Amino acid sequence: MTNPERDELLIRMDERLKTIDDKLDRDCNVLYGPDDQPGTGLTQRVKTLENMAKWAIASASIAGAFVGFIVNLVIAFWRR
Repeated sequence: MTNPERDELLIRMDERLKTIDDKLDRDCNVLYGPDDQPGTGLTQRVKTLENMAKWAIASASIAGAFVGFIVNLVIAFWRR
């Protein structure tokens, strides 16, 4: 390998590494949010949705138990 060939190879490798670095920065910003706005990335949004789903399930369970109790109470008084 001659010096000009080696130099050309190093230049191409540097360009490829810059492209990879740019894409990695972009993907990191999407996943975790940009540096100036933490908590706005995809991972935080998914965590928020998971927490909302947990609260929805808990609320539905409590509401279902309450409705079941009321129905049971109505049936008990109706059979008297």
